[in-house]
Amino acid sequence: MEPQETELIRIVLDRPREAPVSAEEICRAKKTRAYQLLRGIQEALQDDTLQDPECFWRIEHLVCLFEENGLDAGVRHDFG
Repeated sequence: MEPQETELIRIVLDRPREAPVSAEEICRAKKTRAYQLLRGIQEALQDDTLQDPECFWRIEHLVCLFEENGLDAGVRHDFG
């Protein structure tokens, strides 16, 4: 499992980074709507084929939320 996916599961389960997460909990978390929603948003943010300059500030807000929670939002926020 990718580190970003692990972080996403920890957020869904409301667990700190140090807390262990069992395989059963991972499976249960992946079935939740919260996980599926966050994963879908993350995939959209990481899709660099989308051109959406008119939605820049909305996307910027989502990217910041993801980054504040230790999640990768892809190249949308890579201005350097």
